[in-house]
Amino acid sequence: MVYCSAVNCHNGSGSGRSFHAFPNVKDKKELREKWLVAMRRQGDRPGSVWQPSTWAKLCSDHFLPEDFVMPPDFCASINYKLNVKPQLKDGAVPSRFTHSGIQEKKQRRGALEKRRRLEQSQMVDDLINKGLSEDASAESEMMMDMMEEHDEDQEDVTQPEDNSPQHVGTQFQPHCLPAASQTIWYRRHIGVQTCNPYSSKTKGTQCNLPPKPEIPQLGQNEMSKMTSCTQTEPVLNTSSSVQCCLIGEPLVFDVAAQETDSSDDEMQWEDNDDEDYLPSSASEDSCSDDDEPEEDWVTMADETYDKRPEKMRKFIVFESCLRTLMSVCMVCCQPANVAIKYIRGTLVVMQATCPDGHLREWYSQPLLGKMPMGNLLCSSAMLLSGCSPVKAVNFLRAINIVTFSKNTYYRFQRLYILPAINRSWEYKQAALLKEVQGRDVTAGGYGRCCSPGHTAVYGSYSVMDLETSKILDMQLVKVTEVKNSYWMELEGLKRCFAKILSSGVSIKTFVTDRHTQIKKFMRDDQQEITHYFDIWHVGKAIMKKLDKLAKKKCNRQLTSWVRSVVNHLYWAAASSGGRAEECREKWLSVVNHVANVHTGHGDIFKECAHGPLDDRDWIKKGSRLHKEFKEIVASNGLITDIGRLSPVAQTYSLESYHKVVIYFAPKSVHFTYPAMKGRILLSVLHFNENCKRKQAVTKSGEEQWTVSYMKYGNGNAITKEVKTPITYGYVQDCLVEVMKMREEFPTMEEAAANMEKINSNLPPNVCDGFEKKEKAAVVAARKSRFQKGAELAKSWAPERKGKRIRKPSRRLMDR
Repeated sequence: MVYCSAVNCHNGSGSGRSFHAFPNVKDKKELREKWLVAMRRQGDRPGSVWQPSTWAKLCSDHFLPEDFVMPPDFCASINYKLNVKPQLKDGAVPSRFTHSGIQEKKQRRGALEKRRRLEQSQMVDDLINKGLSEDASAESEMMMDMMEEHDEDQEDVTQPEDNSPQHVGTQFQPHCLPAASQTIWYRRHIGVQTCNPYSSKTKGTQCNLPPKPEIPQLGQNEMSKMTSCTQTEPVLNTSSSVQCCLIGEPLVFDVAAQETDSSDDEMQWEDNDDEDYLPSSASEDSCSDDDEPEEDWVTMADETYDKRPEKMRKFIVFESCLRTLMSVCMVCCQPANVAIKYIRGTLVVMQATCPDGHLREWYSQPLLGKMPMGNLLCSSAMLLSGCSPVKAVNFLRAINIVTFSKNTYYRFQRLYILPAINRSWEYKQAALLKEVQGRDVTAGGYGRCCSPGHTAVYGSYSVMDLETSKILDMQLVKVTEVKNSYWMELEGLKRCFAKILSSGVSIKTFVTDRHTQIKKFMRDDQQEITHYFDIWHVGKAIMKKLDKLAKKKCNRQLTSWVRSVVNHLYWAAASSGGRAEECREKWLSVVNHVANVHTGHGDIFKECAHGPLDDRDWIKKGSRLHKEFKEIVASNGLITDIGRLSPVAQTYSLESYHKVVIYFAPKSVHFTYPAMKGRILLSVLHFNENCKRKQAVTKSGEEQWTVSYMKYGNGNAITKEVKTPITYGYVQDCLVEVMKMREEFPTMEEAAANMEKINSNLPPNVCDGFEKKEKAAVVAARKSRFQKGAELAKSWAPERKGKRIRKPSRRLMDR
């Protein structure tokens, strides 16, 4: 939990403000002093200036709009959602403070004072254990008054006129306190009036109820105020004053317990609840006003409660805990009969009935019409995180977490989640294309098939802006839309160009691999666009051929030259600056170079650019190995394409993008056309959001690196940058669109009608062109290979005994 360090400011995390750390004392000492002067916060010693700790922060309310790079109020006025925290300008100084009512900070109590208070509390508890006689009650009240004289932070408490126990908000528990109890036995709350000791309390007990026989009947308005989070102990009937507490707002410790992120023990509750306890400097910065009452602290914690369905926290609750929660009637506090009314996916509806006939129903999650919200959100989370629904459902069922079926997931995916992903991508793509308008774009394109070889069903083609490394467009092609799977890449490129160019984007340079159909398309139909080839793809093809040649026993001499030849290809393309003839001559010079000939390469590049070289394992010119090497590096097709190697940008970012595609849409799993398109669009959203992550740094500002040992380099160590953590802002955007889709189509029938309109132009399935056969006939005709071989061998049996017959060949048996 983060709080603002300014005086009289109670903003915390979840309040909608951004929090900004103080300038570094080493690098920005002067700016840090300006912040402290503007705050006017006093330190622990009289006349001293408060010094912030490492975790101290100021909220955005103390800065002017012009102090931000992008003012949050302006972004909100134009409905622009910031995915990152608003950034302050360099040299920005806070100027909006409320300095009225600033008081000197009181000295903290020491250890002796805390020990004295603890001993006094124990004395009071000893008196309570004796039964709270009249003398003991008077003596305990006198002891409490002595404690109040030394506790200036708490308000005066009005004692009741009679000695009957009254419920106010917090009680003492002298012993048998469970680990997760919400009351503290030695702390005295400002709302405590009297105590009623009991031998034990159940986990979560919030009140002690005295016996009283008569119970007034509650009206319908009072019944509607009952809350499902109030827990009581199964004791005798209560008075009407206690019943008001049962149907009213939750107790103070309820809210504090709900906002606690870990299951702390009693001592942690003790320290956090004590106003004079200082666990670290972080607690001092979290609350700037020591005179602030404890109820206000709980109220600020309650402000972090987010009521949006996709942001609301969810918890795993055991059935025994649910039955304990419902085991007491909230009206008459009698034991209730608890039963599960029905279960619908992740929703459970509990029903409790007491002997007096009071009926209570409790829903584990809100509903969207008749649809449980948890079912829709869980299904969305499965797809948006790239999980397999089968594995996710099996994981939940492995520990007996009640969930929905796979059919329910596929229904939600088809009707709500996939349309929401498409809509979210359309919004982001429109903004992305608008950003690149007005400049010449250097783009790169590459295709990907759903399976290797020529049996692929889907082929996706993506076009990337190589300057920003963001995907501009992605098109999915099914094999039934083209002649065969080889034509899918060209069709995807045509659709991408039609979408991008129709949006007013100008592509100046386009970098691809050496696909034959794409080369012809760019040469004939896109002559105004300069078409380059990616060096990595060309170098990869050359390396494969040279490695294959070097594996022969008589060509082991070539092994040491393979890596150098590929590096020479990169140098030739980078140093030529797009001049095709110069690049060709530089590349062909490697034929002479490996034979220790360094002059006479050509008219433009006459001699090698390197200096004197040491003796190496040169390849003899004119030898068989030299001739085979020349056939590879000087082939006609390669020489033609060498002059078009890209000197400006490469498509290695597209290779990184395809790794993300494999995560969301693995090649080993078959998907329907809408599901495949939705998963690839998720990979586009994920990559565009995280493609420009910066290198992570340590607290001292040093760049972080990691070392890897590569197998192909015989264990050579290489360094890689450690990037900043991955963000998932697109997931929340898609969840918002899912909820909007549900609001727009509140019934499954309406959503199904909408999907029929969207999927009206889906490509046909592969099996639609096949002849349909009866299932029984196919099963009857089924035979295994072993069964076929046995029948064939039986048909070749000899007619006469003792006659040697030649066995049928393997080929005949396979037939």
